[in-house]
Order: sequence, then C-alpha cells, then structure tokens
Amino acid sequence: MDGNHNGSHAVDVRRAQDPRPAGHTCIVAYIDEDGEYEHVAREAVAQAAGSECRLILYDAASASAFTEPIASPVSAEGVGEQFGDPLRPDELLRLGRTAVAGRVEAARQRGVDAWGWLASDHGVDPFLEYAKSQRADLVVLPVELGETGLVERMLGERLDTEALEEAAVTVLLVDRDGRRFFPD
Repeated sequence: MDGNHNGSHAVDVRRAQDPRPAGHTCIVAYIDEDGEYEHVAREAVAQAAGSECRLILYDAASASAFTEPIASPVSAEGVGEQFGDPLRPDELLRLGRTAVAGRVEAARQRGVDAWGWLASDHGVDPFLEYAKSQRADLVVLPVELGETGLVERMLGERLDTEALEEAAVTVLLVDRDGRRFFPD
C-alpha cells in the first residue's frame, strides 16, 4: 500500500509516521470482543506504552439491538452507580466482557493506564462522541471501516470525512498489517 487509497474508501488517508506530538493525555481505540480489530488494540497499546496517558479500549461490538451493555440508571435503579466510566478489568468481567477485560489487563501489565468501555450504540459517531467526552486527543480506528458495505453503512459503522473533521482529535487509522495512516 502506498499510503493513499483509491476511491473505494470513504476517507482518503496518507501514511503516518509517529502521530505522537508532545505526548497524548488520552487515547481511545475502537476494538471488538472477537478480536477482528486486534491490530487497533495493539497499536493503541504501543502508542500509550511508555507514556503517562490513559488508554480506553472501546468495545464497539458490544452495542446490540437486544441488550444494553450497561443498563442506564433509568432502566435499573442504581446500576449506573455500580460501574465507573471508564471501566476497570474487574467491572468488564462482571459485565461478561472477558476478552476486553483481558486486553485491558494485558495493557496494564505493560505499564499502560488502560481501561475499557462498552458501546451503547453502533457506529463511529457514538465512538467519537465518547472520545470527546473523555477529552481524548488521539483516537485509533481500523482503516477497514472506510471499506464497509451496505449493512455497515446502514448501522453507521463507516468512516466519513465530516465525522472525522468534527472530532477535533488526532485520528490514527491502522490496517491489519499494522501500517498507520492519518485521514487527509
């Protein structure tokens, strides 16, 4: 890959060197329970390792039409008070998110201030909103979100230039081979 994608992507990207300017304070990475975006988790941990920034592994696949990953205080009295924001590994385990808890714990063992979060809604927009609420200054996303099909577009799981421009954070895209790109 030469760093530029053809018209099949919603976002044009260029090859990234090292996106860490004078040190990030918070990184939020778009991952999933099944490990499809493991390359994103690896890159995010690498970006956070050796720094004092907080890393939040955002499980985008936890959003479901059938269940809420974390019940809202309205739907279950006191449930919202039982969990932090972001979530510790033990909280992720209590919520049945073993794989995400393991990734968070592994990052902590590398000295990273790592946490997790479970998406309540599908798509990149809720991810970017969450990153904004956490005052993230770097988000790490899988480059393949720019290559999604009709079903994913209907669910909002597609990168688009407008959403990224509104994010007001540094965006790092990572492909399955570990190559890093910035959106143009």
